[in-house]
Amino acid sequence: DMEQGDEFENVASIEKTGDREITLTFKAPDALFLKALAGDAGIVWNKEQVEKAGRDFGTPGQPDACTGPYRLANWKSGDSITIERYDDYWGEAPLTQRVTFRWATDSALVNALTTGAADGAYAESPNTAAALDGKKGITQYYGPSTSSLVLIPTARGGLKDPAVRRALSLALDRKGIAASGYGGMVQPWSTPVGSGAWG
Repeated sequence: DMEQGDEFENVASIEKTGDREITLTFKAPDALFLKALAGDAGIVWNKEQVEKAGRDFGTPGQPDACTGPYRLANWKSGDSITIERYDDYWGEAPLTQRVTFRWATDSALVNALTTGAADGAYAESPNTAAALDGKKGITQYYGPSTSSLVLIPTARGGLKDPAVRRALSLALDRKGIAASGYGGMVQPWSTPVGSGAWG
């Protein structure tokens, strides 16, 4: 929703300019907009399904509105989502027939991986990574992430002054936060968005 998403704050207009084409006009250059389109802001919903479901759209029991190589097979609210390969997909078929995603706390995730109850995980928590370090049969891979911690200034109070924001930025111990807050498993950035978001 353009009115509710800050990703579209810098967009002046969106026009349909072809059968499969839209043109976005910006109020000013926006280097982060493509990253936003890779997330929720870039989802193109099936209008018919959204209108039919109304307020229930996106809840368990409603059909999915996806157009990709997988389709929703099962959704157990608060527990798991299972997707299965969609054989009529127009593009290259995925290698995996069926995938189940489960939500788990750090300790449950570590237990599931070490006992073989889970085949893999995307673990953002340094606690999980530290607990799995050195465990037999577990291989961890590290790489750029799109996750970030950003302090956003407000347009009022002391932080509306750019000089105050710059002083706070210079005083912020980024290396200390990375070491103590994240167990040394992250790297501080000098840019608003890390390399994982730039591709």
